Amino acid sequence: MSRLTYYPGCSLRHSAAEFDRSTKLVLQALGVDFVEIPDWTCCGSSPAHMTDHVLAQALAARNLRQAATVGDEMFAPCPSCFQREKDAELEIQEDPEFRAEVNELLDRPYEGAVRVMTLPEVLLEKAGEERIRAAIKTDLVLLNVVPYYGCLLGRPYELTSECDDEQPMTMDRLLSAAGVNVKYWNYKTECCGAGMTMCNED
Repeated sequence: MSRLTYYPGCSLRHSAAEFDRSTKLVLQALGVDFVEIPDWTCCGSSPAHMTDHVLAQALAARNLRQAATVGDEMFAPCPSCFQREKDAELEIQEDPEFRAEVNELLDRPYEGAVRVMTLPEVLLEKAGEERIRAAIKTDLVLLNVVPYYGCLLGRPYELTSECDDEQPMTMDRLLSAAGVNVKYWNYKTECCGAGMTMCNED
């Protein structure tokens, strides 16, 4: 039986280990079945796509291949990992010649068609707002929250499946289902400058 696969990526194993733990606990509490991708490797999210496009897609494709041994859907909680994996998924599936070029770099070819999702997508699709609402144990109505999507979870919508590049709504829906008082603000997709921190400290 095909299963939902989980790609933690490097950061969730180290600097964001608490994100890894909380992701697993939330999914378990909501009854969402998943399995970690066997023998996953770094997707190259930080530097690879800036240096060698084919190599970058091959790094992501290797994880897609590993996911395909277990299921045909995977999710990556890290927005940067999600973008790298989703971008590879789309380009490899849409261009057979490029797929062949990528497979030349792999020890074994990727022949699958794995769909890559964000964590908010998984929560809405596999659990749903009603199940989330029913699982809440603490009244959060006094908690005023503004969701922050940044550059990677909201755009481009061709990758993220959001309704709008500038006004993504997936997290808004999740937070509302959890009973939180979601507030509108103009900065939900503003860049935080993360990509510039290596080369321009100011």
